[in-house]
Amino acid sequence: MLEVIKRYKKGISEVCVMVVAVLVFVIILGADIIDPQNIEMYKSTGFLANDRNQHYYGWAAYRQSAWQFPIGLFNTLTYPDNVSIIFTDSIPLLAVIFKLLSPLLPAQFQYFGIWEMMCFALVALIAYRIIYKATDHILYSALGSMLFIIAPIMIHRATVHEALMAHWIVLYALETLFYIRDYIDTKKIYTRTVLLGFFASTIHMYFLLLSGVVMIGICISVWIMKKNLKIPVCLMMIYLAIAVFFVWILGGFSSSGVTTTDVNVLGIYSANLNTFINPLGKSVLLQDKPLYSIGQVDGAGYLGVGCILMLLIAVSVYLNRREDFVLQKWQKISIGIVALLSFGVAISPIISINNIKLFEFHLPRIIEEVWSNFRCYGRLVWIDVWLFMFAAIVIVGRTFQKRLAFVILSAVVLVQCYDLHDCFAEYYDMCHDVEPVIDISEYDEIKVLEQDSNVKNVIIWKSYLENENYNSLVPIYI
Repeated sequence: MLEVIKRYKKGISEVCVMVVAVLVFVIILGADIIDPQNIEMYKSTGFLANDRNQHYYGWAAYRQSAWQFPIGLFNTLTYPDNVSIIFTDSIPLLAVIFKLLSPLLPAQFQYFGIWEMMCFALVALIAYRIIYKATDHILYSALGSMLFIIAPIMIHRATVHEALMAHWIVLYALETLFYIRDYIDTKKIYTRTVLLGFFASTIHMYFLLLSGVVMIGICISVWIMKKNLKIPVCLMMIYLAIAVFFVWILGGFSSSGVTTTDVNVLGIYSANLNTFINPLGKSVLLQDKPLYSIGQVDGAGYLGVGCILMLLIAVSVYLNRREDFVLQKWQKISIGIVALLSFGVAISPIISINNIKLFEFHLPRIIEEVWSNFRCYGRLVWIDVWLFMFAAIVIVGRTFQKRLAFVILSAVVLVQCYDLHDCFAEYYDMCHDVEPVIDISEYDEIKVLEQDSNVKNVIIWKSYLENENYNSLVPIYI
């Protein structure tokens, strides 16, 4: 009976956390972007709007295309060549599902707003579960989970890189790493590995990299626990096999003219050593710090003043008490390797602080070519951001009395919200301040397209790059 009550209480608390996360989403970004027929913001202008416009029009073109095999291929943007829905960042999993449902959907339809809302809910849910397992404090864990959905690395992708808001994939991998004893003995570890490979490969390729790094830590933990190399090798092979299979199904290996290898990008889209304390325009309390290259914006890992304070409190407590705080020695090894590997790769091969290059190193050409396929690898610092946040929240939650810990965390959340409130307002405006639809009759370029009998429809969006006005014509082919 007690077990049933405990499960019921756990289920209710998890639902409440997700509901609150949805409310936070509505407060920060607005409810109207959830409307599937609201496509106004995909007609907006600005450098960042280019990406989200690409995502919507990629989906719109894919929807109008005939089915092919692999199922992610379409040529309604690149006729007569094929391209995969993977490369328009249109969240392939949802694109395929809604293309199947296309006859039932209205003519104008977008799923990105619903997706972002789901990501808020799932990030909060998994963060809550991780914290609760370590602290056994429902209210504290629920409040702590809110820090994850308002984290700068989460908000930074809102309405711009919708697929990259799926941080719940990384948190799901970290949950497996933290509590691997709960899964390894029940064989659930294999189910989790399959799900990680599936979601990472069907949502955004960068989550394959991020989850892959965490998978290395998982495999190390299993190896140390079981003293058997067979199981961790099997887990990694399953992860890679699932990933390769679904990338193939989605046409990732069949797109025409797609090349991603360019070793010259290494060091441009890396992370700066100041990444955790550099707000890059998102703070009202801290000033921005310079970067070595503008591409290092993709390696942004700002914690927020609230989380920085929480981390300082946690470090002070840990150094004074020297307690293990749940982690066994083997867990410290595997988590430490994940943290160092993700941060080490993210800041390489040009190590810089502010706008100063400290040093540079090179690896064999073949390694650099593989590495450069993930151009914006500075995003690996996201793993370290989540690790820092979990460490701080868990240490404070396990050290102080429950009431005091909740008071400390409440103060931290308030400071964090104040520090980032201008950022929230900026992203709200990005969802709602849009220009009217452009009249295509004003543009002579349309006459060229009229000569092509394959043109079914023409979409134009206006953008700004480096303060210069330019226009892009996006023809949708039959």
